[in-house]
Amino acid sequence: MSEETHVKSVEERDREWYENVYQKDAPQLTARAVISGMLFGGLMSLSNLYVGLKSGWGLGVDIVAVILIFLSSKALRAPVWSAAISA
Repeated sequence: MSEETHVKSVEERDREWYENVYQKDAPQLTARAVISGMLFGGLMSLSNLYVGLKSGWGLGVDIVAVILIFLSSKALRAPVWSAAISA
C-alpha cells in the first residue's frame, strides 16, 4: 500500500489555480475597493501619525489595514446583513 504523493511544481500549481479558481470576468478594480481603500488608508494614516507624534515611533500599519478591510468586507457579505437590508 505505498501511495506516491506527487509534488506539483510551481508552474503546475499556477496553471491549476488559473484554470480552476481565477475568475476572468470578475472586475478587479471596483468602486467598493477604491472607497474602502481610501477610507481605511486615511484612518490608518491618521492613527500612524498620532502614534508617531506621541511616542516618536513609526509603526507599519499595512497588515492591520489589510486585515480590517478583509474583515469588514466579509462582515458586509454575511447573510445577517443581506437579510436586514432586503427586509
